[in-house]
Amino acid sequence: MTQLNLLENSAVRDDAASRFHWKQLYQGALLETDPRKIRARMVEAQIAVLKRSTEILSRPLCREHRELDDAWRFLHLLERDVSSE
Repeated sequence: MTQLNLLENSAVRDDAASRFHWKQLYQGALLETDPRKIRARMVEAQIAVLKRSTEILSRPLCREHRELDDAWRFLHLLERDVSSE
């Protein structure tokens, strides 16, 4: 029983870390001001958003699903803007 609780607690921590990770990378991409770094940060954030989207794909719709969808759209707009410069 204790081992099961440890596994559940570990899964909850991993889930929270994954949620924090994509948001941190996304915010970093949006706030990057150095033109030489923006494309790399944007790609890194896109990968994190896609990874997290896949992780929670089978879960019922929740706020994070909407946040990921919004993040993906904004990153696409940022990519288009960066490409046009």
